[in-house]
Amino acid sequence: MAQAVEMGLHRVLRFLVVGAANTLLTIALYQLLLLAIGHVAAYGLSYIAGVAIGYRLYARHVFAAQTSPRAFAGFALLYVCAGLIGGGLNTVLIESLGVHARLAILITVAVMLPVNYLGPRAMITRPREVT
Repeated sequence: MAQAVEMGLHRVLRFLVVGAANTLLTIALYQLLLLAIGHVAAYGLSYIAGVAIGYRLYARHVFAAQTSPRAFAGFALLYVCAGLIGGGLNTVLIESLGVHARLAILITVAVMLPVNYLGPRAMITRPREVT
């Protein structure tokens, strides 16, 4: 039991480290894109990049799982849904609550953190059908 808890904690720590690296990269891309395009397009493009990079990093370094087209499809679908929710939140923060676009992304990331851990874990580590 203690070993299982310890393994779970290590997985969460790996998720936080890998997720932080991916998030920082995604936020940096968002900030860079803001120099050329609006916040909605910047969020969308940076989010897509984060999904592509995140799947590979989470599968390999967090969940120690083999990648597959099916798992990637589930992961991508989950992140599209989470991205729409996060994009909506980001827009509400900016356009309705007056939060600066450069700060709104940080709030959005913090709110979406639990979804962005539990969802990928379910998609990447779920049992595969034997064919």
